[in-house]
Amino acid sequence: MALGTLRRDEDDRARLLTSLAQAYVHGVDVDWSVWFEGLGARRVELPTYAFEHQRYWLDAGRGTADAVGLGLESAGHPLLGAVVVPASQDGVVLTGRLSSYTHPWLADHTIGGSVLLPGTAFVELALRAGDEVGCGLLEELTLEQPLVLSGDRSVAVQVTVEAPDETGRRTVVVHSRPQGGDGAWDRNATGVLAEAAAPPAEVLAVWPPADAQPVPVDGLYERLADRGYGYGPAFRGLTAAWQQGNEVFAELALPDGAEGFGIHPALLDAALHALLLETANTADDENGANGENGENGENPGLRVPFAWTGVRLHAVGASALRVRLSREAGDTVRLAAYDTTGLPVVSVDVLRLQPISTERLAPAAPARDNALFELRWTPVPAPQVAATDILTLDTDCAGLAELIDSGVRPDGVVVAPVEPGGEVHARLGAVLRLIQQWADAPALADSRLLVVTRGSMA
Repeated sequence: MALGTLRRDEDDRARLLTSLAQAYVHGVDVDWSVWFEGLGARRVELPTYAFEHQRYWLDAGRGTADAVGLGLESAGHPLLGAVVVPASQDGVVLTGRLSSYTHPWLADHTIGGSVLLPGTAFVELALRAGDEVGCGLLEELTLEQPLVLSGDRSVAVQVTVEAPDETGRRTVVVHSRPQGGDGAWDRNATGVLAEAAAPPAEVLAVWPPADAQPVPVDGLYERLADRGYGYGPAFRGLTAAWQQGNEVFAELALPDGAEGFGIHPALLDAALHALLLETANTADDENGANGENGENGENPGLRVPFAWTGVRLHAVGASALRVRLSREAGDTVRLAAYDTTGLPVVSVDVLRLQPISTERLAPAAPARDNALFELRWTPVPAPQVAATDILTLDTDCAGLAELIDSGVRPDGVVVAPVEPGGEVHARLGAVLRLIQQWADAPALADSRLLVVTRGSMA
């Protein structure tokens, strides 16, 4: 047997390997170890039987569908999939789909045991919508209804920016509803966008402030978890903190990147965790942890962002921040965040916190695609019969036989409930035999049999 190893216009090494393979399949004993020596190759175990295998296919991506192919514009944002520009009005609608499956990091934010879209995510959605219409200032944003994510169930989100008023301001509204549902949309947040020139860049020259006292952050997230704040790895961004009077300074870092975001919701949310440092062990939070609710069911230990005023985004894509939080009157705070070089990233003139009702955090029941899978008890009107026309029997068939032989034809026969006790199979068998005997009695065709149960429903 002769095989050529040199051919015109063919790679010498590939040609030689092909010739060796041809010789091998024709029965020649080829020493492959010599060929693969020095290439880093190794032997691998083969499956021991036909159905043993290892999966090498990549999982399907979790990204959004191609908006352009649907006649829309791509939003270019991790939380939003498409931009719709209505032909009949000067506005814009941004749409997206959220779930703990498509955005796993959202499951790391729980309040009172429910996965809650953080208030900082609504800020990010509104700022992205403002970019679409040239409005760089979020004058105000008020959260009206929490958006609760349940399991892998998807929620459709719409961010609507209306036409400008006479001053150039635009109303922005965020709605949501379960994906594929036909119910009403929930209005989660409403606010006002405006055009605004960028203020002079304020540089944070000294960090941390010379007179600020370090505040330990070790164990903070474990203590907060005991009080109803559930922050998973994606939201545990607070790494260091200091305090000076009514001001708190903090260092934040994202475990993952912030690509595609103006300001990542988990990073901005972590800035607010510094406010919880001094209250983590207070009696007020202890009461909240014990479920002592205030008026309207609010838990005084669970406070969440409620109203934002004067939000400006100075830079995008930050993955680490240095934050200065200034406490104002009541549950209000001023926030300024900078990158690690001291340049401004985001600022908030006023942020107001408020207690949240745990009753509002219960996820809505999922819509059912097929009503046949739902158990419903339908009321049935009772027949109007005189008391003298109803007889009562036990489950003994002898009593029914005596009734048939007596010639009495009552309108109704009630099988008395059997007292608890005894073997269930035997009791059911007695009822079954009675029903069979009833069905075999033509004389009782015009009478009605009622079987009464006891304790059959929880």
